[in-house]
Amino acid sequence: MRYSTLTDRDEEILGDLIQKWEELREMGQDTPASELCHAHPYLAQELARRINILNVTSWLDEPLEPVTDDDPPVATTPAASRTLAGRYRLDTLVAEGGFAQVWQGYDLELQRVVAVKVPKPSRLLSADAFMAEARRVARIKHPGVVQVFDVGRDGEHCFIVSEFVEGGSLGDHLVNNPPTPQQTIRWIADIADALEHAHLHGVIHRDVKPANILIDSHNRALLGDFGIAQSANRAGKQALSLGTLRYMAPEQLEGKDLDPRSDVFSLGVVLHEALTGKVPYSSLQPNVLRREIVTGVKQVVSPTMNDNIKRICEKALQRDPAKRQISAAQFASDLRAVLASDAASANTNGHRRWWWLGALLLLAGATAAFALPRTKKLESPPPATQQTPGVFSFAGNYIETPVDRFAPVTLEAWIYPTSLPPSGCFVIGSDIRGHNGIGISLYGQQLAYEYLTGFEVSESTVPLKEWTHVAAVFGDSETRLYNNGKLVHTGPATQAEGGTPFVVGRIGATNPDLVFVGQMRCVRISKGERYQDDFTPTDSFTPDESTVLIYDGKHVDGDRVIDLSPNGHDGRVK
Repeated sequence: MRYSTLTDRDEEILGDLIQKWEELREMGQDTPASELCHAHPYLAQELARRINILNVTSWLDEPLEPVTDDDPPVATTPAASRTLAGRYRLDTLVAEGGFAQVWQGYDLELQRVVAVKVPKPSRLLSADAFMAEARRVARIKHPGVVQVFDVGRDGEHCFIVSEFVEGGSLGDHLVNNPPTPQQTIRWIADIADALEHAHLHGVIHRDVKPANILIDSHNRALLGDFGIAQSANRAGKQALSLGTLRYMAPEQLEGKDLDPRSDVFSLGVVLHEALTGKVPYSSLQPNVLRREIVTGVKQVVSPTMNDNIKRICEKALQRDPAKRQISAAQFASDLRAVLASDAASANTNGHRRWWWLGALLLLAGATAAFALPRTKKLESPPPATQQTPGVFSFAGNYIETPVDRFAPVTLEAWIYPTSLPPSGCFVIGSDIRGHNGIGISLYGQQLAYEYLTGFEVSESTVPLKEWTHVAAVFGDSETRLYNNGKLVHTGPATQAEGGTPFVVGRIGATNPDLVFVGQMRCVRISKGERYQDDFTPTDSFTPDESTVLIYDGKHVDGDRVIDLSPNGHDGRVK
């Protein structure tokens, strides 16, 4: 019988029969499948196949090989630290397992902190094979992959030198500082991007788990510790820890050939654990885990998980690789589509709230107008730019620029919000009603940005009634948000598409929603990626070769806002 023809009832029967087989095995009885299936003979072939898998993988029930004294220590304490290859000083032992030690070290030549992984010689089947695999992984260059700087040897010790990530692992964050579901999904999508890049270079990770996802000081998720150890390991199967078992794909557990979809399965397990606090299995006991992994996850049961995310997770956890997402890129795309849909829904709700507020204000204004004497002429309020000398004041008005949206682009402004509606407001926008634009915004007090296919919200907040510098860099490969010069969020890049102008103070020229309330001192739009790392904002903006326009509250002529760049992109107060 083919596995794909089994019904849910057949799966229940097989599960019961396998449990009975394991109970009999623990009693010393090796009962054949045909005898167990006497009441269901049509399942005998499938039961025999699954029993064979359990027999093949029974090594996972055995304890790991004990650590022996065969390996001379690289170093034991900082006082006894040594330098590898005359260049890499080992300072602090960060972690140690049966296969290797990981040290915080120092590159004496380039004068920087690094991480140094030193496998134990007795655990290597071939130092040459290990070095070849390490060099292959070192060629993977991607913003979401922990960068490998060097590989080398020092006597009988091989070593790998990589960037040192100080923020801890995803596993650490889940325990000590749980992220929001949105942040978790963004991190997992970023890791899927990194996996896709590795897969395109012929590298399968084979050990995707929270401990191997590192969070750096800029709150970015990085993928580290590729499965080098498993490709050149003397201990073979025994080197796989039971801690890794829970993230294995069925085909990995069965010893079959792996492909990129095996990593997708593992990332699906990580997604489930990160959002629900547990892996999608009923127990962590090895024998139960093995049975449930090879049987497959039929349904994700979680009252707290978003239904769309639940479907993505279930697809990734399919037993048959052909039924999973076709690639890690698709997995990332599916996750971001949900984030964009949720953000668009929140944006739409915000638009509706602003529409009702506008309607109430119009009604109140109409009532007041009818109550006034007919002979008295209503005076229009002065242009917002004239209300407070030296700054732009916003309370429903906006500044329209003659510059159509484009990318790569850097948007920045000094802002002083006096009101932050929960539905959000835009500092600079380029939205058309019903469509996303390119802009920098506030969602409540959280710094955010809009791009053509979605909306990203950071964890960083902007205070009320304080001057704050905010910036969004829409780059070729990513978008970066800065709060007072500090990089606080990294997200997807935007497409480059014109068709609507940038405006200051609301979401778009033809979309009157999500208006900024408060003051701005100055605004700058620049070509390309002005900021790469943290920076110190200047109190005012000066033009340079990348500047497209600069507006300053001190340079206003009536309703005309004078562009301080040489480009002549004067704006108009609307």
